Amino acid sequence: MGVDNHDFNLHFIDKDFIITDYEFIIKIFRFLQLLCEGHNIGFQSYLRNQNCENSINLVTVTVSYMAKLQKSMMDLFNYYSTKSTIDIIGCESFKKCIAVSIQIFRTLTEYMQGPCTPNQESISNEIFWESMQGYNHIVANMQHKLSQMTNQNDLLKQILSLQKEYMIMLLSLLEGNKVNGKIGLKMVDMLKKSKKSVKLSDENQDGIVTISEFHNTLIYERIYTQNEIEYIMCCINSDNDGIIDLQKLKERFYHPAKTIGFIFALLLKNLSEHLPNQPKLQMFTDSAHDLMNYFSPFLGTIEIIGVNGNIEIVYFEIKQTYMDQWIKPQIRDFKKDFLYAVSNNEGENEKIDFFVDFCENSIFQMQHTSKLYKKKIKYQKFKNQAISTVFIILARFMLYYALMIKHTHLSAEYYNQYRHYSIDYGSCINFKSMLSFESIQYSENLTKKIKSAFIVEFIIYFCRFILILVGIATRNFFKMKIMRLGITFLINTFLLYI
Repeated sequence: MGVDNHDFNLHFIDKDFIITDYEFIIKIFRFLQLLCEGHNIGFQSYLRNQNCENSINLVTVTVSYMAKLQKSMMDLFNYYSTKSTIDIIGCESFKKCIAVSIQIFRTLTEYMQGPCTPNQESISNEIFWESMQGYNHIVANMQHKLSQMTNQNDLLKQILSLQKEYMIMLLSLLEGNKVNGKIGLKMVDMLKKSKKSVKLSDENQDGIVTISEFHNTLIYERIYTQNEIEYIMCCINSDNDGIIDLQKLKERFYHPAKTIGFIFALLLKNLSEHLPNQPKLQMFTDSAHDLMNYFSPFLGTIEIIGVNGNIEIVYFEIKQTYMDQWIKPQIRDFKKDFLYAVSNNEGENEKIDFFVDFCENSIFQMQHTSKLYKKKIKYQKFKNQAISTVFIILARFMLYYALMIKHTHLSAEYYNQYRHYSIDYGSCINFKSMLSFESIQYSENLTKKIKSAFIVEFIIYFCRFILILVGIATRNFFKMKIMRLGITFLINTFLLYI
């Protein structure tokens, strides 16, 4: 594998960027990643030096390959930066480049984890930092460009995934590094040059609102420009009644942004410990003060002894669900038993055994509680559906009843008028010119159709209601949902044939 003899296959032909062999390239880097899986220091060192005359440093080769890919992506970006839209071929080319880049970042992460200090030093060269600066430029500008296109959400999510992976790779570069080390200083310089890509993300609240309420809230918050508000309104999906499900909207865009925000906060936290009292870094920590405060409660730490014997601090994410379960009565009892057992035993092996038992019991209890919570959510959902179905039946009954009364009244009125005017032949002719038998027949047929439609729809909703009650009683929600949909389909099909 050599970059010098095999350039990245991204060509500019007839105004189209064509990337070839990208699936094969991904498999190669995936294979290199798996060789180093599990902090395999043997393969990590072998990829760097094969102890032979024709030894090739595959770590630096991977970095060089990444640099060539970044330049190709920059050419692709420069071409479409002047265009108002990105066509299908452009989207496919971007997605292929992003897929290869993501795999390269994951491979570089495995090269360094452990940490493997020699590989960290091989990766941290000028070519690498220039490429990172280029990726930051592409990501920041692509996010801005794609935010003006409501039909490019898939490509925008790919860009967010790319940003997440290279931040994880940057975190791996800081593993096991000394305070005020060279890698940390180079990383701060790279962030300073890529200042425009450091942005805060905003969290949307949960709930169900109307389109007008949602639009007014965006204006009232005064944190979005008019173009951003128009873009958000174009992205939302509402039902026929104009209701917006903010939970679904948040799941589409909030979770990728939250993941990137957490990793970025973690990166700043690591840099602050590696580079204390660094003026360049202080600029980022001050501007990201709200970001750090938001993610601090979800940031857990654990101290481990590294390969070189030094104590290292490892950070990890604590989800809100885990925090809620941690204060449950069962977990509190486990903690009390564990602390009591540890305090009354002096042997190291016994303490480790108690710790392992405590962890296993806590994990089992948390998983069990999580399953019960999910069942409770489904139960509440079916209960709400049962209540809403009852109200729908009543509302539809009132609607159909009003329509039947209206058209029955019109039919009787037309018939009485016709009988009144039919005494005089001339009047009858005049009345026929205003109201024919067809209009009376139409009104009567319409009343019959309304009655038939009401009966069929009442049967549908009644069956749905019964199945919901059966699902609540048996707790078998999935089967009841399938049966409910099947009955609805059969009755509607029967109605069409009638």
